[in-house]
Amino acid sequence: MIVCERRKLVFLHIPKTAGTSLGEALGFGAQIPHRHAVNVSTARRYPDFLRFCFVRNPWDRAVSAFLYSRRMAARGVFNGDPARDFLRERGDVDFRTFAAGFLTRAAAAQSLHFREQTHWIRRGEPQFIGRVERMAADVALLARLIGEPIEIRRSNESSAERPYAAHYDAPTRELVGRIYRNDVALLGYDGVGASGQR
Repeated sequence: MIVCERRKLVFLHIPKTAGTSLGEALGFGAQIPHRHAVNVSTARRYPDFLRFCFVRNPWDRAVSAFLYSRRMAARGVFNGDPARDFLRERGDVDFRTFAAGFLTRAAAAQSLHFREQTHWIRRGEPQFIGRVERMAADVALLARLIGEPIEIRRSNESSAERPYAAHYDAPTRELVGRIYRNDVALLGYDGVGASGQR
């Protein structure tokens, strides 16, 4: 969570949802004083601030989190993350193998990048939820809400060699749907390739 008192914003940064790009576009950093807070429920302490987040199709996000964790594990960066520890033990596995061997609701809850998006949403109670799948339109809407232009550039982007849907077979698709059932129910995503727009 990032708090910007000057702009009266609370950004609930959900990992693997273009948060780095959004933070840069909003000027969080040297230009705009802000604070990071670990406890997402702290967001409610700012009733006059706009609380917002962006979400991503859970099937897409799971692959993105896997690719990121695999890169970090290959570099020897573990930080006590159970997903990276699993990858250290198993070596260079594909997403299906990873999902079958690691992904459970309990394991996902223990790994920051695999935690359900509803974890942040329920605690932070955002007033605006944008979607990565319609980033340009939702960033434009956010800009109108805060009364300032936002120019977003992609950063921290993984160089996936293929679309996320190619990482799935039917059992893996079903498994990820079960793991992220709260995200699916709350956010209205339908599955692999679905935009999740209600």
